Amino acid sequence: MVRVHLTVNDERGNLSPFRADVLAPGARRRAVWSVDGCAEIEAPPGATLRVGRGLDHDAVDLVVGSTDQRLEAVLVRRFDARKWGWYGGDNHVHVVHDPSSDPSLDIGHGARLAQAEGLDTIQLAYQWEPAGAWPEAVELDARCRDAARPGVTVGWNVETPKSYIEEDDGGETGDLHCLGHGWTAGLRDISRGPGWFHSGPNYRVLQEVAKQGGVAGAAHPTRSWTHKGNLVSNRNSELPFDMVAGAPYAAIDILNDGPAGFFADERVWYTLLNLGYRVAGTANSDACLDRGDGPGRFRTYVQVRGGFTWAKMVEAVRAGRVVASSGPFVRWSVAGMPPGSEFAADDRARRAVMRVWSAPQPAERLTAVQLIRCGEVVRAWDLRSLGVRTWSGAFDLRADEFAWYTLRVLSNPIDAPEAPPSVAVGGVVWFLPPGFRRPEPTPARVDLTVVDEAGRPVPGAAVAVTDAEVEVARFAADADGRARITAPATACIAVAATGFAPEERRIFTDCPEILEACIATDTAWASLHQPATYHAMRRLLGGLKMRVTLQTAPSA
Repeated sequence: MVRVHLTVNDERGNLSPFRADVLAPGARRRAVWSVDGCAEIEAPPGATLRVGRGLDHDAVDLVVGSTDQRLEAVLVRRFDARKWGWYGGDNHVHVVHDPSSDPSLDIGHGARLAQAEGLDTIQLAYQWEPAGAWPEAVELDARCRDAARPGVTVGWNVETPKSYIEEDDGGETGDLHCLGHGWTAGLRDISRGPGWFHSGPNYRVLQEVAKQGGVAGAAHPTRSWTHKGNLVSNRNSELPFDMVAGAPYAAIDILNDGPAGFFADERVWYTLLNLGYRVAGTANSDACLDRGDGPGRFRTYVQVRGGFTWAKMVEAVRAGRVVASSGPFVRWSVAGMPPGSEFAADDRARRAVMRVWSAPQPAERLTAVQLIRCGEVVRAWDLRSLGVRTWSGAFDLRADEFAWYTLRVLSNPIDAPEAPPSVAVGGVVWFLPPGFRRPEPTPARVDLTVVDEAGRPVPGAAVAVTDAEVEVARFAADADGRARITAPATACIAVAATGFAPEERRIFTDCPEILEACIATDTAWASLHQPATYHAMRRLLGGLKMRVTLQTAPSA
């Protein structure tokens, strides 16, 4: 092994934070991070040190010689996204996944890696330390302020919603079905504790995040694997219910796994857009720092005005001013308006302007830019023959019916053109016809029957309906013990009658056909990107049955 003293500067001659990957034939890639511009690295002779800092600096390759040496690299900024109001961040990063990890790992460690990776923002998720403590939000806020690095805004969040249908044993004893995982931004209060945030149904958490003024994104919505022949799912099987019932995600991670996962997750996003939901397409790494992962493999850029704050990020995600990337970058606008904008579907031509960049690795070149309308590529610019790392273009957009458009940018190494491409996907612009309305929450219509232990009707039983812990309606059972209820599908139903112990039910968990539909979605992930799945959920909610048996109250 050769000992290399590496020094990295920016184009002005100042020491620069960086990440260096040690690349050697037959050896596993190894990363080294530095925030002060210097590092001591051991590498085999002939290895390549790939030195970079995020997406907006050109990476540099250095070849290691046969003896101990000093190497220098200069990182040149190829674009300044912050100058345009774009801030790149990773919102799904675990400090610790294994409680036996190095006890020195903490939020500060994540902040230093974020600076080396060229991230403008990072949110660090539970567990925040190997001890597994669950501090109060005010303490986490203070830790993040103390950990802030130059140019990096540091925040905390929780991987939530996060819920499995069976006990999470990793698939040891049978199939492990999942209601879905998520990430959050704008969460301010976690006093309910990890047991609440890491249990289902997921819509409770989505409602709480929205109540606190934040947003939730669906993480790796189609991820699954097998263990001992059993399904281990991370799929978001509750997502169709959540969207239809009115507890929607604000974002879907379309970049969170490898290339196959990208195309599957992207199709779920397309389906939601085609159904009219305003959902951002995002990218986050799900990195675990105790496993040697660095943050920012996938990152989401958000466009804000007047400097970054978490509240502005929340607003940008809701508005759709985002770029999801695994390396390239795209800026585009329509009629001078940013992604997320809405236009009338009046068949008028509107000028779209774009500029795109390849991934930052030295051999990367732009391969193609694709214009996507309602999930289909309707125009493509083949850039392979140009051999360029940046490119600009303009074209007209028009629509006389409901439509949405986005741009997908692909780049590949010139020495590996058949390798899976690096990808960037821009935010969506909408064309909406007169009278268009976004999807409304579908209420549940429940035929409720209240009986005693002997199966006899309990006439006059009082039925209280609560949603997000607020009472929204009251009903009374008729002479046959029945009540026909129309209520939010996310509601709880409390039943009480004189002489009986009260009972409480959830529409989601106590109408078994809903949970069965979720498990069916989890078993066949393809149904997540079929509009019929969401239409079927709406129909299902319109004809539910629930039977509640009241137990005689103990005598005083």
